[in-house]
Amino acid sequence: MNFESEFQLGQRGGNKGLPMGDGLEKLSKALNGVQKGRIYTIASPPKVGKSTFVNCAFLLAPYEYARTNHLNIRFVYFSYEIDVVSMQFDLAVHYLYKRYHRRTYTLEDGKTVNGQTIIPLTSDLLRGYITDDNGDIVTLKPALTDALFEIMDKDVYPLLGKYDENGIQDPSVKCCTNFISNKQNPTGMYKYLCSLALSRGTAIADPTNPNPAFPKWLSYKPNDENEHVIVITDHCRLLMGEDNLTLKGLVDRWSQYCTTLRNVCNYTFVNIIHTNRALASIERQKYAKDLLYPGPEDIKESGNLSEDSNYVMTMFAPTDDRYNLNEFFGLTIRTSAGSPINDNLRSIHLVESRHCKYPQHFLFEMDGALKTFENARWIESNGKRIVKQVE
Repeated sequence: MNFESEFQLGQRGGNKGLPMGDGLEKLSKALNGVQKGRIYTIASPPKVGKSTFVNCAFLLAPYEYARTNHLNIRFVYFSYEIDVVSMQFDLAVHYLYKRYHRRTYTLEDGKTVNGQTIIPLTSDLLRGYITDDNGDIVTLKPALTDALFEIMDKDVYPLLGKYDENGIQDPSVKCCTNFISNKQNPTGMYKYLCSLALSRGTAIADPTNPNPAFPKWLSYKPNDENEHVIVITDHCRLLMGEDNLTLKGLVDRWSQYCTTLRNVCNYTFVNIIHTNRALASIERQKYAKDLLYPGPEDIKESGNLSEDSNYVMTMFAPTDDRYNLNEFFGLTIRTSAGSPINDNLRSIHLVESRHCKYPQHFLFEMDGALKTFENARWIESNGKRIVKQVE
């Protein structure tokens, strides 16, 4: 790739970003979609929804766009928090909603869960974890079972792959994701990606490289110049150790490898990491007031990850009791009694960018079970904006 070929590729639409999906249109427009040759860092406190956001914006939406537009796409998912079967169940819930608009499940006559005859559709329900008020497992009706296996064959297996009872992937079912849940160190991950790249293109080696066993390339040409390769790491604090490096050293080394492969192979990297606890400090809350949100300085373990990234986004749950917020960016988020109006409220903050203005702030309602986002909604009352309740 040189200047002329890159220009011509862009003019043919080969550098158009992939959309980030329903409900995330404003964010996608601000970033020009999911681009090749970019590093995205996603940071937040634990249990806010980082993985849900990444799965929506960088996995599901690009996958669906690529299917519709007949683009080659390959995901490498280093998943160090969740195994492939759990991920399949999570995505099954998403597709049952997407294909059949199923949000809830109506129990058989006479059955209740916590006194209710209608319960949320969740992966725990599909896995048989839910018991009714008599202590019996809630099983699925035949119609929902048929729908479940239909979307597995049409949607989930082509994305994540199909596995037998021994965890061996079925090679007869083509999929577009290399899902890796056994922890690796940064150098092992780098070599894995180099091997993948060589299976999908041609590299010109650096003749000055003193160690041929450790790949270093001058340039790389993919077999399909329109193919997108998206590498997701969830999350960076769970990298396996090497060379007696501290956790900071491991994250910095991985960031260095991401930068190398971004620059040479035009790969897209999405790195998930936790923020530190400074956000919950009383002093920080008093200073920020209703404009409290995580910044790049809150990212744990590594400044390099932020510095090397093209985009740094932080995610926040403003109704979390730790932050004692009644208002958020001028929006009332608690009742007069102090209860959260909408627990699904999430904010995403573009806090660093090499390619567009920042900071930019986006407010959403997130359904973690269904893997969906939509713009936050509010009403005007007595000159105030009040967030709407979940319907």
